[in-house]
Amino acid sequence: MKARIFHRIVTIAALSIATLIVAVVSRAQETLHTEHALEQFDERVAAYAALRTRAAASVPPIEVLSDLARIQAQIDTLARAIRAARSAAQPGDLFTADVRLVFRVEIRDALAAAGIAVDDLRAGLEQEAEADLPFVGINGPFPWAFGSAVPPVLLEALPPLPVELQYRFIGRDLLLVDVEADLVIDILPNALPLGRGSELSSC
Repeated sequence: MKARIFHRIVTIAALSIATLIVAVVSRAQETLHTEHALEQFDERVAAYAALRTRAAASVPPIEVLSDLARIQAQIDTLARAIRAARSAAQPGDLFTADVRLVFRVEIRDALAAAGIAVDDLRAGLEQEAEADLPFVGINGPFPWAFGSAVPPVLLEALPPLPVELQYRFIGRDLLLVDVEADLVIDILPNALPLGRGSELSSC
């Protein structure tokens, strides 16, 4: 009888240890996956910055002028140079599949931790209804009248960017924007989750 009880105790202990090991390994794998995705994103942002520097060197620098039309002409010239340098750009060039997954989780967790509902966040950002939002494409201009800045609670959860780039929202999508050239560099669809609190999902 005692031997049987002892055997059960040993079995339960072994199962508990095995479960703990699996959990630790799983967390370690998730951490490595996140770190790899963030490194990948940083590398692609750096590659864009290098491309942008080369493109900007081929056109006159943007000057601060009182003539808005001339300022816009300078911006358009820079945008054309960058667009030509990355004419084959596609969605996912910077927001790769791994990066998209990690960013959605980071955004979801940051909102959940802060107790912020997406509906409330979007109301605070004064965003238009989905049906009223314009089409936005890679290498196209950013529609500033419809876009929203990313709030600090989410900026803290996302990797920092060089000064030329900013994160912006259009609806639930997160965009990477070259603010000086007024260019959309990449788009992360459905970055903002649905639901609130523990019900948040990235669907």
